[in-house]
Amino acid sequence: MAQHLAAVPGRKNVILISGKIFLPDDFKEQVRVLRTIIQAGVSIYAIDPGGLAPYALDATFVIPSLVTMNARDPNRAAREYIGQAADWKRRISLMLQASLRSLAEDTGGRVFVNTNDILGAIRSSLDDSRVTYILGFYPKTSNIDGSFHPIKVRLPGREHLSVRYRTGYFEPEPPLRDPQRREAELRDALWQPVDAAAIELSGTVTPDCQLQLNIGLAAVNLQQDGDRWSGQIEVSLFERDDSGNSYEPLTQTLGLRLTQATFDKMLQHGLPYTHAFRLDPRATSLRVIVRDLNSASIGTLTIPVPATAP
Repeated sequence: MAQHLAAVPGRKNVILISGKIFLPDDFKEQVRVLRTIIQAGVSIYAIDPGGLAPYALDATFVIPSLVTMNARDPNRAAREYIGQAADWKRRISLMLQASLRSLAEDTGGRVFVNTNDILGAIRSSLDDSRVTYILGFYPKTSNIDGSFHPIKVRLPGREHLSVRYRTGYFEPEPPLRDPQRREAELRDALWQPVDAAAIELSGTVTPDCQLQLNIGLAAVNLQQDGDRWSGQIEVSLFERDDSGNSYEPLTQTLGLRLTQATFDKMLQHGLPYTHAFRLDPRATSLRVIVRDLNSASIGTLTIPVPATAP
């Protein structure tokens, strides 16, 4: 969901009502999950549907007959079993709430636990996100190492107000240099049933087979180099048919060195890209794949073949 929402500008709020644990125990795997959500600008409002005392045993609880059948003191054995079951359920509930709390607080959202008022929690989530502010800054130094940097937001003189924001940001990950992995990613992007949205793309194909593409630069990792913003993107065009075949692949690498004025303009309106190609008569659609070579982010766009194409 976060990947599909990545191309939508601004803050995206998702209300999650779930009794499942989403974050894995392994810290590195937790970072991987949170990275996707945080980088996409998605804030989670998490609601535990268990309500008040979610770890309490209810009428569905049954003591197996084996617990008391051969016990010297059946009543004591039953009490111990009930205590162990209640403790186990309490631990599971606390793990769930910890997972939901991390999902919410680390992404700038809010968590609702130990409440039976689910409708009220949904209403509070909607009210909480009616007004938002966008704060931006340029870090003095930047490394392509995938590291996490914490962020603190304070309101001097407004200590009575609560502020919700994502707890930090991730540096772009090192670019993928393995050609076999690159080819595997291109194959996956080529045949995915829905378009990848990490990089925002829009465009059309003219009847004379001209691709007119607009590439959003908001998710492209451009590094400031003196008075320029530098980066590399790769644009690939694949012609496809309805039987799982592709024809006439074209790939072009674009080196970007943008002035501040051009960078500001393209950040708002996108990078225009035009390319002429020869259409295979067997093709029924085109898939455009754009990769950021500094972060390996991918965006795809599927375009039907023009009806009047030669």
